[in-house]
Amino acid sequence: MVQSLGDTEALRPIVAQFRSEPVEQIAPLGEGHIHQTYLVRLTGGSGLWVLQRVNTQVFADLEAVMQNIARVTAHVRARLEREDASELERRVLRVCCTQAGRTHYLDPLLGAFRMFAYVEGSVTLQRLSSAAEAVEAGRACGELARLLHDLSPALLHTTLPDFHATDRRFEALRAAVTADVAGRADSVRCEWEQLAQLEPLARECSAWARDPALRLRITHNDTKLDNILFDAATRRALCLIDLDTVMPGYLAYDFGDLVRSCLCTVAEDARDASQVDVRFEWFEPLVRGYLREVSADLTPLERRSLARGPLWIVLELALRFLTDYLQGDRYFKIARPEHNLDRTRVMLALLARFRAREAELLRIVEACATGDR
Repeated sequence: MVQSLGDTEALRPIVAQFRSEPVEQIAPLGEGHIHQTYLVRLTGGSGLWVLQRVNTQVFADLEAVMQNIARVTAHVRARLEREDASELERRVLRVCCTQAGRTHYLDPLLGAFRMFAYVEGSVTLQRLSSAAEAVEAGRACGELARLLHDLSPALLHTTLPDFHATDRRFEALRAAVTADVAGRADSVRCEWEQLAQLEPLARECSAWARDPALRLRITHNDTKLDNILFDAATRRALCLIDLDTVMPGYLAYDFGDLVRSCLCTVAEDARDASQVDVRFEWFEPLVRGYLREVSADLTPLERRSLARGPLWIVLELALRFLTDYLQGDRYFKIARPEHNLDRTRVMLALLARFRAREAELLRIVEACATGDR
């Protein structure tokens, strides 16, 4: 059983597995929901490092996760070097191996750890504040897709099978309604009826994927806004972080998740779903930034899928939240009894906003791709 951390002093021997310099300070960093993250300052001008204790209940095959991260970051770094990119250390994460040459360290009491170089002068954003920031967010996600387009998906492990298989998420919800292990099915009849009517949308990506023009690529799979590092002074996007879910996937889900996180006007767990709205003015700059990097490499079907991505990912989240609620809140962390139900209702309201503008989403993507905007 993994021991809880009483204070950061217990981490000094862990840091020593990665770096030989004495530790000046270790402090908690960020508010991640899955891993525990710390900022490590070493003496002697050795810089800042990010130490993470990895949640191996979520990512059970840490070896596969770290192999994926090491392969992807090495490929991106090599591509950027060939392009003579500036500020290389701020444009791609650098994995710090242990002194034994491993990408991570397993402590018998404290658990699994890994370390990355800290990207100095960087910030994450919780909300967009300008069209320029939206362009940069889209560009960062598009750049990652462009830099990885020549790396075969077959070279990466699928660490979370069926992660974005929305049709299977639908079947899981149907099974949860039938099983009703937490005795909650009657109380969510309205939400289940709404989702049941959306079964064709839940099966859409899998149907499209039977066409080879919707290409399986290497994708990030968790491209929410706060997983993008921006330069603190200029607000230029630098790189994406939280690469645990990098694996084979479809571009539509990455772009859709970015759109979802940038456009929704309330938190995903807001108690009042009637307050949900969409900052639709950010959609076009997100598209422009994204297509600036990947437009030349997209098939027409992939381009169309970008406009469907926000619908697919929001529906998927609604399915996952309601399934977890019906199963007794086993997966997502909750702070109140109806937390996952509140999340479901927010996603349903957000999906309704996107579906009302389906035609406009596609029109903007096509116009940006053809230079008509």
